[in-house]
Amino acid sequence: AAAAAERFTLLVRDGRPGAVMLVRVIRRRKGYAEAVPLEVVEESPFVVEKVRCPNFGVFRCGGCAMQDLEYARQIVEKEEQVRFLFRRVEERVRAEGTPPWHFFPIRGVDEDGVFRYRGKMDFSWGVNEWLVPGQEEDAKSGAAEGAEDDGWVFGFHAPTRFDKIVSIRECHIQPAIGDEIIGFVCDYTRPRRPTLPPYDNVPHTGMLRNLMLRFATDRDGTDQVMVNFITSYTDDKGAALRPLAEALVAKFPSVVSVLQNMTKTMSSQTRGDVEIVLAGRNFITQHLLGLDFRISANSFFQTNPSQARHLYTAIIAAANLTGTETVYDLFCGTGSIGLCLAPSAAQIFGIDIVPAAIDDARLNAAANNVPNASFAVGNLDVFEVGGAAATAGVAEPDVVIVDPPRGGLGKTLVEFLAGRGSAAARKARRDAKG
Repeated sequence: AAAAAERFTLLVRDGRPGAVMLVRVIRRRKGYAEAVPLEVVEESPFVVEKVRCPNFGVFRCGGCAMQDLEYARQIVEKEEQVRFLFRRVEERVRAEGTPPWHFFPIRGVDEDGVFRYRGKMDFSWGVNEWLVPGQEEDAKSGAAEGAEDDGWVFGFHAPTRFDKIVSIRECHIQPAIGDEIIGFVCDYTRPRRPTLPPYDNVPHTGMLRNLMLRFATDRDGTDQVMVNFITSYTDDKGAALRPLAEALVAKFPSVVSVLQNMTKTMSSQTRGDVEIVLAGRNFITQHLLGLDFRISANSFFQTNPSQARHLYTAIIAAANLTGTETVYDLFCGTGSIGLCLAPSAAQIFGIDIVPAAIDDARLNAAANNVPNASFAVGNLDVFEVGGAAATAGVAEPDVVIVDPPRGGLGKTLVEFLAGRGSAAARKARRDAKG
Protein backbone atom coordinates (compact mmCIF):
# COMPACT_ATOMS: atom_id res chain seq x y z
CA ALA A 1 0.00 0.00 0.00
CA ALA A 2 2.85 2.31 0.80
CA ALA A 3 4.52 1.65 -2.55
CA ALA A 4 1.25 2.10 -4.39
CA ALA A 5 0.69 5.38 -2.56
CA GLU A 6 4.12 6.59 -3.65
CA ARG A 7 3.26 5.98 -7.31
CA PHE A 8 -0.24 7.39 -7.13
CA THR A 9 -0.77 10.82 -8.69
CA LEU A 10 -2.97 13.33 -6.92
CA LEU A 11 -3.99 16.44 -8.84
CA VAL A 12 -4.69 19.24 -6.36
CA ARG A 13 -6.62 22.24 -7.59
CA ASP A 14 -4.58 25.39 -6.91
CA GLY A 15 -1.87 23.25 -5.34
CA ARG A 16 1.70 24.55 -5.49
CA PRO A 17 4.91 22.51 -5.91
CA GLY A 18 6.70 21.90 -2.65
CA ALA A 19 3.72 22.83 -0.48
CA VAL A 20 2.37 20.57 2.26
CA MET A 21 -1.42 20.61 2.18
CA LEU A 22 -4.44 18.99 3.75
CA VAL A 23 -6.78 18.13 0.87
CA ARG A 24 -10.08 16.42 0.14
CA VAL A 25 -10.34 13.97 -2.75
CA ILE A 26 -13.33 14.83 -4.90
CA ARG A 27 -12.89 12.50 -7.85
CA ARG A 28 -11.00 9.25 -8.47
CA ARG A 29 -9.76 8.18 -11.90
CA LYS A 30 -7.76 5.22 -13.12
CA GLY A 31 -4.22 5.93 -11.98
CA TYR A 32 -4.87 9.31 -10.39
CA ALA A 33 -7.34 11.36 -8.37
CA GLU A 34 -8.43 15.00 -8.14
CA ALA A 35 -8.55 16.96 -4.89
CA VAL A 36 -9.23 20.41 -3.48
CA PRO A 37 -7.16 22.07 -0.73
CA LEU A 38 -8.54 22.41 2.79
CA GLU A 39 -5.49 23.84 4.54
CA VAL A 40 -1.92 24.84 3.65
CA VAL A 41 0.29 23.28 6.31
CA GLU A 42 3.55 24.49 4.78
CA GLU A 43 3.76 27.01 1.93
CA SER A 44 5.64 26.29 -1.29
CA PRO A 45 9.15 27.81 -1.50
CA PHE A 46 8.32 28.94 -5.05
CA VAL A 47 5.38 31.19 -4.14
CA VAL A 48 6.01 34.91 -4.61
CA GLU A 49 5.19 37.28 -1.79
CA LYS A 50 3.00 39.61 -3.84
CA VAL A 51 1.16 39.13 -7.12
CA ARG A 52 0.75 42.03 -9.48
CA CYS A 53 -2.94 41.61 -10.31
CA PRO A 54 -5.65 42.43 -7.74
CA ASN A 55 -8.03 40.05 -9.54
CA PHE A 56 -5.85 36.99 -9.04
CA GLY A 57 -7.10 34.11 -6.92
CA VAL A 58 -9.57 31.25 -6.71
CA PHE A 59 -12.60 33.51 -6.33
CA ARG A 60 -11.63 36.14 -8.90
CA CYS A 61 -11.27 36.04 -12.69
CA GLY A 62 -9.25 32.79 -12.89
CA GLY A 63 -7.32 33.97 -15.93
CA CYS A 64 -3.79 33.62 -14.54
CA ALA A 65 -3.75 30.33 -12.67
CA MET A 66 -0.06 30.44 -11.68
CA GLN A 67 0.66 34.13 -11.15
CA ASP A 68 1.65 33.48 -7.52
CA LEU A 69 4.50 31.20 -8.63
CA GLU A 70 7.97 32.34 -9.63
CA TYR A 71 8.02 32.56 -13.43
CA ALA A 72 10.88 30.06 -13.78
CA ARG A 73 8.84 27.55 -11.78
CA GLN A 74 5.74 28.22 -13.89
CA ILE A 75 7.66 26.98 -16.93
CA VAL A 76 8.76 23.81 -15.12
CA GLU A 77 5.18 23.07 -14.03
CA LYS A 78 3.64 23.72 -17.44
CA GLU A 79 6.15 21.44 -19.14
CA GLU A 80 5.44 18.72 -16.58
CA GLN A 81 1.70 19.02 -17.22
CA VAL A 82 2.26 18.34 -20.93
CA ARG A 83 4.54 15.39 -20.20
CA PHE A 84 1.94 13.99 -17.79
CA LEU A 85 -0.70 13.96 -20.53
CA PHE A 86 1.57 12.03 -22.89
CA ARG A 87 2.71 9.68 -20.14
CA ARG A 88 -0.78 8.18 -20.03
CA VAL A 89 -0.35 6.70 -23.53
CA GLU A 90 3.40 6.19 -23.50
CA GLU A 91 3.33 2.46 -22.69
CA ARG A 92 0.83 1.73 -25.46
CA VAL A 93 2.85 3.71 -27.98
CA ARG A 94 6.02 1.85 -27.09
CA ALA A 95 4.23 -1.51 -27.36
CA GLU A 96 3.05 -0.62 -30.87
CA GLY A 97 6.58 0.31 -31.92
CA THR A 98 5.61 3.85 -32.88
CA PRO A 99 8.60 6.20 -33.09
CA PRO A 100 8.86 8.21 -29.86
CA TRP A 101 7.86 11.83 -29.83
CA HIS A 102 10.28 14.60 -29.06
CA PHE A 103 9.67 17.24 -26.43
CA PHE A 104 11.12 20.66 -27.06
CA PRO A 105 11.69 22.50 -23.79
CA ILE A 106 9.54 25.57 -23.18
CA ARG A 107 11.31 28.74 -24.19
CA GLY A 108 10.42 31.40 -21.64
CA VAL A 109 10.54 35.15 -21.91
CA ASP A 110 12.71 37.73 -20.23
CA GLU A 111 11.40 39.75 -17.32
CA ASP A 112 9.82 42.39 -19.55
CA GLY A 113 7.76 39.78 -21.41
CA VAL A 114 6.01 38.11 -18.47
CA PHE A 115 3.22 40.70 -18.51
CA ARG A 116 1.61 42.95 -21.15
CA TYR A 117 2.08 40.38 -23.91
CA ARG A 118 -1.32 39.30 -25.22
CA GLY A 119 -2.40 40.29 -28.70
CA LYS A 120 -6.08 39.49 -28.12
CA MET A 121 -8.41 40.06 -25.15
CA ASP A 122 -12.09 39.21 -24.73
CA PHE A 123 -14.21 40.96 -22.10
CA SER A 124 -17.90 40.51 -21.32
CA TRP A 125 -20.82 42.64 -20.22
CA GLY A 126 -23.44 41.30 -17.85
CA VAL A 127 -25.99 42.16 -15.21
CA ASN A 128 -24.78 39.97 -12.31
CA GLU A 129 -21.44 40.72 -10.66
CA TRP A 130 -19.40 37.95 -9.04
CA LEU A 131 -18.47 38.90 -5.48
CA VAL A 132 -16.40 36.99 -2.94
CA PRO A 133 -17.88 36.63 0.56
CA GLY A 134 -16.23 39.78 1.94
CA GLN A 135 -17.37 41.81 -1.03
CA GLU A 136 -20.91 40.49 -0.70
CA GLU A 137 -21.11 41.82 2.86
CA ASP A 138 -19.66 45.16 1.75
CA ALA A 139 -22.16 45.35 -1.10
CA LYS A 140 -25.06 44.70 1.25
CA SER A 141 -23.88 47.52 3.51
CA GLY A 142 -23.19 49.80 0.55
CA ALA A 143 -19.49 49.99 1.41
CA ALA A 144 -18.08 48.32 -1.70
CA GLU A 145 -16.97 50.42 -4.62
CA GLY A 146 -19.68 50.31 -7.30
CA ALA A 147 -22.10 48.75 -4.81
CA GLU A 148 -25.07 50.53 -6.29
CA ASP A 149 -25.86 47.20 -7.98
CA ASP A 150 -27.45 48.76 -11.04
CA GLY A 151 -27.40 45.52 -12.99
CA TRP A 152 -24.34 46.51 -15.02
CA VAL A 153 -20.93 44.82 -14.89
CA PHE A 154 -17.98 44.54 -17.26
CA GLY A 155 -15.05 42.14 -17.07
CA PHE A 156 -14.41 38.39 -17.25
CA HIS A 157 -16.74 35.48 -16.59
CA ALA A 158 -16.14 34.01 -13.15
CA PRO A 159 -14.65 30.48 -13.26
CA THR A 160 -17.35 27.86 -13.95
CA ARG A 161 -20.09 30.55 -13.97
CA PHE A 162 -21.76 31.55 -17.23
CA ASP A 163 -24.03 34.07 -15.52
CA LYS A 164 -21.59 35.96 -13.28
CA ILE A 165 -19.00 38.57 -14.30
CA VAL A 166 -15.88 39.55 -12.35
CA SER A 167 -15.58 43.32 -12.60
CA ILE A 168 -12.32 44.24 -14.37
CA ARG A 169 -10.80 47.64 -15.10
CA GLU A 170 -7.18 46.51 -15.30
CA CYS A 171 -5.53 43.38 -16.70
CA HIS A 172 -1.76 43.01 -16.62
CA ILE A 173 -1.48 40.50 -19.47
CA GLN A 174 -2.77 42.97 -22.08
CA PRO A 175 -0.82 46.01 -23.29
CA ALA A 176 -1.23 49.02 -21.02
CA ILE A 177 -3.29 50.88 -23.60
CA GLY A 178 -5.88 48.12 -23.23
CA ASP A 179 -6.51 49.22 -19.65
CA GLU A 180 -7.05 52.78 -20.83
CA ILE A 181 -9.45 51.67 -23.55
CA ILE A 182 -11.63 49.48 -21.33
CA GLY A 183 -11.79 52.28 -18.75
CA PHE A 184 -12.89 54.72 -21.45
CA VAL A 185 -15.48 52.28 -22.83
CA CYS A 186 -16.90 51.56 -19.36
CA ASP A 187 -17.13 55.24 -18.47
CA TYR A 188 -18.99 55.85 -21.73
CA THR A 189 -21.39 52.90 -21.75
CA ARG A 190 -22.43 52.58 -18.10
CA PRO A 191 -24.25 55.94 -17.87
CA ARG A 192 -25.93 55.12 -21.20
CA ARG A 193 -27.40 51.82 -20.09
CA PRO A 194 -30.93 52.69 -21.33
CA THR A 195 -29.67 52.93 -24.93
CA LEU A 196 -26.71 50.53 -24.61
CA PRO A 197 -28.05 47.82 -22.26
CA PRO A 198 -25.72 45.00 -21.15
CA TYR A 199 -26.58 41.47 -22.22
CA ASP A 200 -28.32 39.22 -19.73
CA ASN A 201 -27.54 35.65 -20.76
CA VAL A 202 -30.37 34.08 -18.76
CA PRO A 203 -33.40 35.64 -20.55
CA HIS A 204 -31.10 36.58 -23.48
CA THR A 205 -31.92 40.27 -23.52
CA GLY A 206 -29.75 43.36 -23.92
CA MET A 207 -27.33 44.63 -26.56
CA LEU A 208 -23.70 44.78 -25.36
CA ARG A 209 -22.23 41.27 -25.13
CA ASN A 210 -18.45 41.35 -25.50
CA LEU A 211 -15.57 43.69 -26.14
CA MET A 212 -12.68 42.22 -28.08
CA LEU A 213 -9.36 44.08 -28.23
CA ARG A 214 -6.63 43.07 -30.66
CA PHE A 215 -3.13 44.51 -30.64
CA ALA A 216 -0.42 44.45 -33.32
CA THR A 217 2.82 46.16 -34.32
CA ASP A 218 3.44 46.98 -37.97
CA ARG A 219 6.64 47.00 -40.03
CA ASP A 220 7.52 50.51 -38.81
CA GLY A 221 7.12 49.53 -35.17
CA THR A 222 3.83 51.44 -34.85
CA ASP A 223 1.23 49.97 -32.53
CA GLN A 224 -2.20 49.19 -33.98
CA VAL A 225 -5.34 48.41 -31.99
CA MET A 226 -8.70 46.94 -33.03
CA VAL A 227 -11.75 47.54 -30.83
CA ASN A 228 -14.55 45.11 -31.65
CA PHE A 229 -17.99 45.30 -30.03
CA ILE A 230 -19.90 42.01 -30.15
CA THR A 231 -23.60 42.78 -29.79
CA SER A 232 -27.05 41.35 -30.27
CA TYR A 233 -28.71 42.21 -33.57
CA THR A 234 -29.79 45.82 -33.96
CA ASP A 235 -31.54 47.66 -36.79
CA ASP A 236 -29.68 50.94 -36.40
CA LYS A 237 -26.73 50.05 -38.69
CA GLY A 238 -24.24 50.92 -35.97
CA ALA A 239 -25.73 54.30 -35.06
CA ALA A 240 -25.83 53.62 -31.31
CA LEU A 241 -22.12 52.79 -31.09
CA ARG A 242 -20.72 55.11 -33.77
CA PRO A 243 -20.29 58.13 -31.42
CA LEU A 244 -18.26 55.91 -29.08
CA ALA A 245 -16.20 54.63 -32.01
CA GLU A 246 -15.40 58.17 -33.14
CA ALA A 247 -14.48 59.12 -29.59
CA LEU A 248 -12.12 56.14 -29.32
CA VAL A 249 -10.30 57.04 -32.54
CA ALA A 250 -9.99 60.65 -31.41
CA LYS A 251 -8.72 59.68 -27.94
CA PHE A 252 -6.33 56.88 -28.94
CA PRO A 253 -4.28 57.40 -32.16
CA SER A 254 -3.26 53.72 -32.22
CA VAL A 255 -6.91 52.62 -32.56
CA VAL A 256 -7.16 52.08 -36.32
CA SER A 257 -10.20 49.79 -36.39
CA VAL A 258 -13.52 49.95 -34.51
CA LEU A 259 -16.10 47.30 -35.41
CA GLN A 260 -19.50 46.02 -34.42
CA ASN A 261 -20.09 42.30 -34.88
CA MET A 262 -23.70 41.23 -34.41
CA THR A 263 -24.73 37.71 -33.47
CA LYS A 264 -27.93 35.78 -32.76
CA THR A 265 -26.25 32.96 -30.88
CA MET A 266 -27.12 32.34 -27.25
CA SER A 267 -23.61 31.11 -26.47
CA SER A 268 -20.70 33.25 -25.31
CA GLN A 269 -18.73 33.04 -28.56
CA THR A 270 -17.19 36.31 -29.74
CA ARG A 271 -17.61 35.74 -33.46
CA GLY A 272 -20.25 37.82 -35.21
CA ASP A 273 -22.47 36.98 -38.17
CA VAL A 274 -22.71 40.54 -39.51
CA GLU A 275 -19.87 43.06 -39.24
CA ILE A 276 -20.12 46.85 -39.41
CA VAL A 277 -17.07 49.13 -39.62
CA LEU A 278 -17.79 51.92 -37.14
CA ALA A 279 -14.51 53.78 -37.62
CA GLY A 280 -11.24 53.21 -39.46
CA ARG A 281 -10.77 49.90 -41.29
CA ASN A 282 -11.65 46.27 -40.63
CA PHE A 283 -8.17 44.88 -39.90
CA ILE A 284 -4.83 45.48 -38.19
CA THR A 285 -1.37 44.45 -39.42
CA GLN A 286 1.28 42.46 -37.52
CA HIS A 287 4.87 42.32 -38.76
CA LEU A 288 6.58 39.00 -38.08
CA LEU A 289 9.73 37.39 -39.49
CA GLY A 290 9.88 39.82 -42.40
CA LEU A 291 6.24 39.36 -43.40
CA ASP A 292 3.15 41.51 -42.86
CA PHE A 293 0.00 39.75 -41.65
CA ARG A 294 -3.46 41.20 -41.97
CA ILE A 295 -5.63 40.25 -38.97
CA SER A 296 -9.40 40.70 -39.04
CA ALA A 297 -11.85 40.38 -36.16
CA ASN A 298 -12.76 36.71 -36.65
CA SER A 299 -9.33 35.41 -37.72
CA PHE A 300 -6.98 33.47 -35.47
CA PHE A 301 -3.48 34.81 -34.87
CA GLN A 302 -0.98 33.77 -32.23
CA THR A 303 -1.96 35.42 -28.94
CA ASN A 304 1.65 36.21 -28.03
CA PRO A 305 3.24 37.82 -31.12
CA SER A 306 6.64 38.13 -29.45
CA GLN A 307 6.82 34.42 -28.63
CA ALA A 308 5.33 33.54 -32.02
CA ARG A 309 8.63 34.62 -33.54
CA HIS A 310 10.47 31.94 -31.56
CA LEU A 311 7.74 29.35 -32.19
CA TYR A 312 7.84 29.85 -35.96
CA THR A 313 11.63 29.77 -36.00
CA ALA A 314 11.50 26.41 -34.20
CA ILE A 315 8.91 25.09 -36.69
CA ILE A 316 11.09 26.15 -39.62
CA ALA A 317 14.07 24.32 -38.10
CA ALA A 318 12.03 21.18 -37.31
CA ALA A 319 10.49 21.03 -40.80
CA ASN A 320 13.99 21.15 -42.34
CA LEU A 321 12.59 21.81 -45.81
CA THR A 322 14.68 21.44 -48.95
CA GLY A 323 12.45 23.24 -51.45
CA THR A 324 10.74 20.15 -52.89
CA GLU A 325 8.10 19.51 -50.21
CA THR A 326 4.36 20.03 -50.17
CA VAL A 327 3.37 21.40 -46.77
CA TYR A 328 -0.13 21.30 -45.29
CA ASP A 329 -0.88 24.02 -42.72
CA LEU A 330 -3.98 22.76 -40.89
CA PHE A 331 -6.03 25.15 -38.74
CA CYS A 332 -4.01 27.81 -40.53
CA GLY A 333 -5.84 30.95 -39.38
CA THR A 334 -4.35 33.91 -41.24
CA GLY A 335 -1.78 31.60 -42.86
CA SER A 336 1.15 32.86 -40.83
CA ILE A 337 2.95 29.54 -40.23
CA GLY A 338 2.61 28.33 -43.81
CA LEU A 339 3.70 31.67 -45.27
CA CYS A 340 6.80 31.67 -43.08
CA LEU A 341 7.65 28.19 -44.44
CA ALA A 342 6.87 29.08 -48.07
CA PRO A 343 10.36 30.28 -49.12
CA SER A 344 11.74 26.80 -48.37
CA ALA A 345 8.83 24.72 -49.75
CA ALA A 346 7.51 23.77 -53.16
CA GLN A 347 3.90 24.28 -52.17
CA ILE A 348 1.93 25.44 -49.12
CA PHE A 349 -1.72 24.49 -48.61
CA GLY A 350 -3.67 25.84 -45.65
CA ILE A 351 -7.13 24.93 -44.34
CA ASP A 352 -9.29 26.67 -41.75
CA ILE A 353 -12.99 26.60 -40.90
CA VAL A 354 -13.33 30.39 -40.64
CA PRO A 355 -13.95 32.05 -44.04
CA ALA A 356 -12.64 35.42 -42.80
CA ALA A 357 -9.37 33.77 -41.78
CA ILE A 358 -8.96 32.22 -45.23
CA ASP A 359 -9.69 35.60 -46.83
CA ASP A 360 -6.93 37.07 -44.68
CA ALA A 361 -4.55 34.22 -45.55
CA ARG A 362 -5.06 34.75 -49.28
CA LEU A 363 -4.59 38.50 -48.96
CA ASN A 364 -1.48 37.93 -46.84
CA ALA A 365 -0.01 35.61 -49.48
CA ALA A 366 -0.61 38.22 -52.18
CA ALA A 367 0.65 41.15 -50.08
CA ASN A 368 3.86 39.30 -49.21
CA ASN A 369 4.37 38.07 -52.79
CA VAL A 370 4.12 34.36 -51.94
CA PRO A 371 2.93 32.62 -55.14
CA ASN A 372 3.32 29.02 -53.91
CA ALA A 373 0.66 29.21 -51.18
CA SER A 374 -3.05 28.44 -51.50
CA PHE A 375 -5.80 28.24 -48.91
CA ALA A 376 -9.26 26.71 -48.59
CA VAL A 377 -12.16 26.76 -46.16
CA GLY A 378 -12.68 23.36 -44.56
CA ASN A 379 -14.03 21.82 -41.37
CA LEU A 380 -11.17 19.71 -40.05
CA ASP A 381 -13.36 18.43 -37.21
CA VAL A 382 -15.15 16.30 -39.81
CA PHE A 383 -11.99 15.69 -41.85
CA GLU A 384 -12.05 17.65 -45.07
CA VAL A 385 -8.30 17.51 -45.76
CA GLY A 386 -8.41 15.09 -48.65
CA GLY A 387 -11.44 16.63 -50.34
CA ALA A 388 -10.21 20.19 -49.97
CA ALA A 389 -6.76 19.29 -51.28
CA ALA A 390 -8.17 17.38 -54.25
CA THR A 391 -10.47 20.27 -55.15
CA ALA A 392 -7.52 22.67 -55.02
CA GLY A 393 -5.33 20.32 -57.05
CA VAL A 394 -2.75 20.00 -54.26
CA ALA A 395 -0.36 17.06 -53.98
CA GLU A 396 -0.14 14.70 -51.02
CA PRO A 397 1.71 16.30 -48.08
CA ASP A 398 5.32 15.68 -47.18
CA VAL A 399 5.08 17.83 -44.05
CA VAL A 400 1.98 18.66 -42.03
CA ILE A 401 1.76 21.49 -39.52
CA VAL A 402 -1.16 21.37 -37.05
CA ASP A 403 -2.11 24.17 -34.68
CA PRO A 404 -5.58 23.08 -33.52
CA PRO A 405 -7.95 24.85 -31.14
CA ARG A 406 -8.28 23.67 -27.55
CA GLY A 407 -10.51 20.74 -28.50
CA GLY A 408 -7.54 19.17 -30.30
CA LEU A 409 -7.59 16.87 -33.33
CA GLY A 410 -10.50 14.64 -34.31
CA LYS A 411 -9.98 10.87 -34.49
CA THR A 412 -10.26 10.68 -38.28
CA LEU A 413 -7.75 13.49 -38.77
CA VAL A 414 -5.35 11.77 -36.38
CA GLU A 415 -5.64 8.57 -38.42
CA PHE A 416 -4.99 10.54 -41.63
CA LEU A 417 -1.85 12.08 -40.14
CA ALA A 418 -0.64 8.75 -38.74
CA GLY A 419 -0.92 7.18 -42.19
CA ARG A 420 1.07 9.99 -43.79
CA GLY A 421 3.72 9.64 -41.11
CA SER A 422 4.44 5.94 -41.64
CA ALA A 423 7.75 4.88 -43.17
CA ALA A 424 5.98 3.17 -46.09
CA ALA A 425 3.97 6.28 -46.89
CA ARG A 426 7.06 8.48 -46.82
CA LYS A 427 8.94 6.09 -49.13
CA ALA A 428 6.02 5.96 -51.58
CA ARG A 429 5.94 9.74 -51.83
CA ARG A 430 9.71 9.91 -52.39
CA ASP A 431 9.51 7.25 -55.13
CA ALA A 432 6.62 9.12 -56.81
CA LYS A 433 8.70 12.27 -56.95
CA GLY A 434 11.63 10.39 -58.42
